[in-house]
Amino acid sequence: KLRIIVRASDERAKQRIEKAGADKVILPIIMSGKRIAESIVNPAVEDFLDIAGAYFDKGEGIQLCDIHVNHETKLVDVHLKKFSEVVNDLVVVAIKKSDGEFIYFPKEDYVFQEGDILVSISTEKGYQETIDHFQQWPTDVLKPLCDTCLPVPAECRVASNAFILFIENIV
Repeated sequence: KLRIIVRASDERAKQRIEKAGADKVILPIIMSGKRIAESIVNPAVEDFLDIAGAYFDKGEGIQLCDIHVNHETKLVDVHLKKFSEVVNDLVVVAIKKSDGEFIYFPKEDYVFQEGDILVSISTEKGYQETIDHFQQWPTDVLKPLCDTCLPVPAECRVASNAFILFIENIV
């Protein structure tokens, strides 16, 4: 399945792009406004997020990543507790179920199921070690598809069998 993500300049354009079939429409002006508001209300969080991307080129920054649970990843029927014992520098903060429901701050007795998506926060190194251990997908094949995507590495933006197409505002 081809996933189409588009940038729009306003709500009217967003509605037209969604009607045309885009999977997701991003409004950069709205996102910027929310980030400014967050920096006023939660300055420590904003500082943390700024630092998170600051050292990314050295592999020291943090990132939010999806980890897909399927038989290829060897994660089906694995308990979160067991998973957490194996991985370093990676925390699962939520799980998106195959029906779209989110489980926030999952308990350690949670058992991963086919189709789950683990929403995690990690260092680049911790994420890569997790992928290597569970063989998430062939990163050497997918990584070149997204060389210009910064600061999040290609593995976080390109999931198996779903390529993300970035399109400038077409309306």
